[in-house]
Amino acid sequence: MLAAVDRGARVYEVAPLFEVGVATALPKCGRSDRKLDHHLDALAAHVAAYPDAILAELVECAAKRGVKVCVATMWATLEALGIRLKKRAATPRSGSARMLRLPGKCGAQPRLS
Repeated sequence: MLAAVDRGARVYEVAPLFEVGVATALPKCGRSDRKLDHHLDALAAHVAAYPDAILAELVECAAKRGVKVCVATMWATLEALGIRLKKRAATPRSGSARMLRLPGKCGAQPRLS
């Protein structure tokens, strides 16, 4: 079927002959590669040098290399590479915050009354 389409046959004529849908013979749409694919080594080196960098800083780093991306694209690229940025709190937690109190000691059996 694909060979017939490649030779110039119309998709709407060939699809019923092979009992397949028209979408089966249509060309693939969409982007074949990511914007950062040619900059992955530099990105990985930057993350290794600055492990506490936030996504916005990595977007700025890409812009300096001439690649304009959004935070979501940067996150998806890092996710595809298996690089995970650690989230760290800017300030320590408040001591006055309410917390759930667990009954008994950790690992202790509950008392039966």
